[in-house]
Amino acid sequence: MVHGIVTSDLGVEQRQETRGEKVVSKKPIKVMKERCKGCDICISFCPHSVLNKGPDGKVVVSDPDACRRCKLCEHLCPDFGLKVLDADAVDDPDEEAGSDD
Repeated sequence: MVHGIVTSDLGVEQRQETRGEKVVSKKPIKVMKERCKGCDICISFCPHSVLNKGPDGKVVVSDPDACRRCKLCEHLCPDFGLKVLDADAVDDPDEEAGSDD
């Protein structure tokens, strides 16, 4: 198992582990930008200030280490634009392009 740190397009560092050929992401939340309308409900209700508004007005994961995977953001999003990932989720290389990196 190899550990590493990757910086996203928005400058947010994310820890990753490699298990053989699969990359296990330490990113706690997947943001589906095509669904986000920038309503700020998830940002307002996050008890650990994990989420913020990005330059495009849509939500970004600004502090992934603070996330406790409570799923409050996922449950409150009216457009189903967030998905809280399991701690051992594996990144999918064929994932749709509209998601947060």
